[in-house]
Amino acid sequence: MKFPLAKLCSLIFLLGAATAYSQTLNWASLTESDIVNSHGDPLDNTYLFELGAFTDGFVPDETNVGSWETEWHVFDTAVYSYNPVDLGYFTGTQDVQSVSGYTSMFQGLKAYLWIHNTTDTEHFLASTSSDIWKFPTLQPGCCPNGEGPTWSVSNLNSDNPIWGGQSGHEGTGEHSVSGPFEIQTYVVPETGSSLLALLGIGFAVSRRRRNER
Repeated sequence: MKFPLAKLCSLIFLLGAATAYSQTLNWASLTESDIVNSHGDPLDNTYLFELGAFTDGFVPDETNVGSWETEWHVFDTAVYSYNPVDLGYFTGTQDVQSVSGYTSMFQGLKAYLWIHNTTDTEHFLASTSSDIWKFPTLQPGCCPNGEGPTWSVSNLNSDNPIWGGQSGHEGTGEHSVSGPFEIQTYVVPETGSSLLALLGIGFAVSRRRRNER
């Protein structure tokens, strides 16, 4: 029995889909969320919405902001939408089995939501103190229907953000406008300028000590 080429291609596709396995993790904000920057302005397309984990053993806080980027591993990047009437929201979905290095960089680790602009002058960083946001164990052959957990930003409401503000909970950072925003990014100090200042102080001290000898 012969199949027309189109039917044969369709059959191959269906067989492939039937045997494909996925372990999907979904994550999103609530719809019609008020997501703003430190000035209270809606975020624009210069912002990235990332779900990920830090290197095992690294705990992000206000004292090591300059190391966040080097210790950060992106699991997925969300799509962000905004309009003045319905405000904004973001949503992402990722199959854990398709992420390279998943077992070493994500599995069993705490997941973080990191929102930041491309110039790294505004940040929002948060996670949960519980294990609600914990990357699942990889299960080979799991979940042919793509079923998996769904994480919502509402899971973060009981904890203060590490950086930024969320639904009345405030973390580290500076902002000029306050309000009942679902998410607000806060200003990040210019680490480059701070480093130059420290180097300048160190040079002056070193020079003074040499002159005193």
